[in-house]
Amino acid sequence: MATDTAVRFAVEPVTAEFQGADLGDARRTKRLVRLAGQLAEVPGRSFPKSLVNAGDLEAGYRFFGNEHVSAEAISAPHRERAWARGSQSDWLLSLEDTTEMRFTGGTQRAGLGRLMNDGQGFYLHTSLLVALDEGADRPIPLGVVDYEILVRGERGPKRPWREEYADPNKESLRWMRLMTRVDEAADAHLASVIHVADREACKYELLAERAEQQRRFIIRVRGPFLDRAVRGPARRASFVRVVDLSPRVTDSSGGRSARNTRAGRQATLTFQSCPVTLKRPKHVAKERAPEMQLNVVEVREQNAPAGFEPVSWVLVTTESIASDDDVLRVVDAYRARWMIEEYFKALKTGCAFETRQLDSLGSLETALAVFIPIAWQMLLLRGVVRDAPATPPEQVLGPRLLILLVALAAPGVNIWGMKLSKKPTAREVLYAVARMGGHLPNNGPPGWLTIRRGLDDLYALDQAAQMLGFPRCDQS
Repeated sequence: MATDTAVRFAVEPVTAEFQGADLGDARRTKRLVRLAGQLAEVPGRSFPKSLVNAGDLEAGYRFFGNEHVSAEAISAPHRERAWARGSQSDWLLSLEDTTEMRFTGGTQRAGLGRLMNDGQGFYLHTSLLVALDEGADRPIPLGVVDYEILVRGERGPKRPWREEYADPNKESLRWMRLMTRVDEAADAHLASVIHVADREACKYELLAERAEQQRRFIIRVRGPFLDRAVRGPARRASFVRVVDLSPRVTDSSGGRSARNTRAGRQATLTFQSCPVTLKRPKHVAKERAPEMQLNVVEVREQNAPAGFEPVSWVLVTTESIASDDDVLRVVDAYRARWMIEEYFKALKTGCAFETRQLDSLGSLETALAVFIPIAWQMLLLRGVVRDAPATPPEQVLGPRLLILLVALAAPGVNIWGMKLSKKPTAREVLYAVARMGGHLPNNGPPGWLTIRRGLDDLYALDQAAQMLGFPRCDQS
């Protein structure tokens, strides 16, 4: 699959994602490209460590605080390139989810709002465009095509539920707003997308609006959601599937009590599907259709180990369920949803976004627009490294750091136990960097934290060598 990725579009320097941004002044665009390149070299480093030149650091802070620089303008080239990358895909998925951005410190930053369990920050609601091609083992991340920042105000008095439900600014409407914008962008690019979301998007109003507009979706629903549905004939799929379930920890925000911790394991899944007719609930406005016809795919784990909660997914979809292949396609599309969670980890852990010392919501929004494509490329490269071992190592590290890494892995120098061949692959390079960051070879693929730590140490060694007068490795 990753070979297909390399054939379909080259993994270019991340600075390409910012070229052509219309910031009202060519000098601002030039500054943006330079800034993005510096931050992308070691994404998890603080601004003072990434922008070591005093002039660059000052210019970077001025850029983030410039009221004439909009996050929308910064993001525009990346969004266009994401749609272009998806132009040859069989299936385009818009993976949608919300994550919390929490900023610590005693000083209240201007414009930030309250979070669960106290703290200050905002919520980031995102659409990650992904290609799921015929016969592909894994989805390919194409880029972030839309996002929305939500800031909660101070807690007010509890309102009657009817008043809450009718509030045009209620948070739950973010799902409908984002899906509408993504559909409009897809139409403009002559593309068709399937919205993929978890149970938080399970709202009759949302499903009815998407269905009325003949939009496509695969959404996991809550247990009681189908209690009043009229089910058609059920069909059990003629196959089972063994999948790897990753370990899971409780969401640190405290907002997803349903997500209990679990250890990683293999699970054998069975599948059943049927058409359903959903009746409009009494509390839903009458302008919504009184009923709608959708398809349901139910996924159950067979013979779950003792002490483990069995996998149980109920998915509602506009997609066909006429054959086993159709059902499997729906399930594979929903399983791709894990990629947006990995993307959030790349942004929060790999890029250390929540540690950024900026003093206002506006400056954080500008910085976020810069880091969004950087985090996307980190996610893409990790997939390419995993699936295409022949990928050139220069796609993981620049030439200077690559030469230094090879030198540090030489016999007699290698205190980390890194393993590099004479002509290392991108996979070897990534694992060597993670080994510097504390990754143990027997622990599976490296995570964002060990990669970030390894990059930070490698970059620090390069800077120290230059300060002591040693020539840069790429200039020797």
